[in-house]
Amino acid sequence: MRPTVPATIQLQRLLPAVVALTLGVRPLYGGPIEKTSPKSHAAQASDSELLAAALSSIERERRAIAKEREATEQLAKEILEALRTAGRASPESSETLRKLTGKLAAAERAHQAAQMKSETDQERIRALEQQAEKARDSEQAMAVERAEIEARTREAQVRIASLFEELNGFRNLARNWEMERADLVKEHDALRAESAAWQASANRARADLVKETLKRKELENALARLEAKPKSPPAIGPARYPKNADENATENARILREARGVLDDFPEASFHLVGHTSSEATSSLNLELSIRRARILAEFLQSGGIATSRITYEGQGESSPIADNNTEEGRILNRRVEIWVTE
Repeated sequence: MRPTVPATIQLQRLLPAVVALTLGVRPLYGGPIEKTSPKSHAAQASDSELLAAALSSIERERRAIAKEREATEQLAKEILEALRTAGRASPESSETLRKLTGKLAAAERAHQAAQMKSETDQERIRALEQQAEKARDSEQAMAVERAEIEARTREAQVRIASLFEELNGFRNLARNWEMERADLVKEHDALRAESAAWQASANRARADLVKETLKRKELENALARLEAKPKSPPAIGPARYPKNADENATENARILREARGVLDDFPEASFHLVGHTSSEATSSLNLELSIRRARILAEFLQSGGIATSRITYEGQGESSPIADNNTEEGRILNRRVEIWVTE
């Protein structure tokens, strides 16, 4: 049996794979790579780093597979050449074919491993794309929320501006009220000062009226006293004394009282006291007794507040009787001090 037949049959079985490798390798990422929009500043940095690392790894895998593809294409060319020369193969060519077949099998295994790695990377990329999509959705939601916040902020700013305008209006109103209150206070103070002046004037007028009223009453009283006053001072009855006595306290008090009444109506009045006796003793004794009676009464009037300059006295003894000394009744009347009032 010729040694080239088994190699030929084996090459025929491997030919579809070689053709598949020669005609084109399935992309590792399962389709054309779509460009995604750059990450926004709101996306997390870890997502960008993971996606960049995955893309870098896939690019390295693509370059490696491209090298393997070139090697496979070269191997396929060598196999096709071996197939064309299979009829005239020698033991060395059979060994070469065996080695090529082994390399082709290893290339297929590497292709399968790369295919599995590509699928894993595709899953990672899809996961990252989903994360990126979620980040974009989150960014959009945040953009919507930010727009709402900005809208609410603008509304709040408008409201704050309106409140400030109202506050300024209130402040202006308060200033106006304060100015009006100050004017009212000034007017009130002026009115109070004017009222105080009028009150003081009224008090002075009232005091003047009271004074005038008092003066008028005093004048009326003085006029009444003048009208009621006698034209001449009233007479004061004589003081009576017991036998041989030179003082009578009861009569002294009466004389002082009546003398003060005379001075109230006649401030310029004066009093002249004249002492008398009965005729029972000698004339000289009676004269001395009459003088003592007049002097003691004068001193009593002076002690009662009547000025000394207004009082004079003398004694006439028994020389001026007013009744009969021969009877007891007459002698009682003659024992006296007469008070003469003069102006």
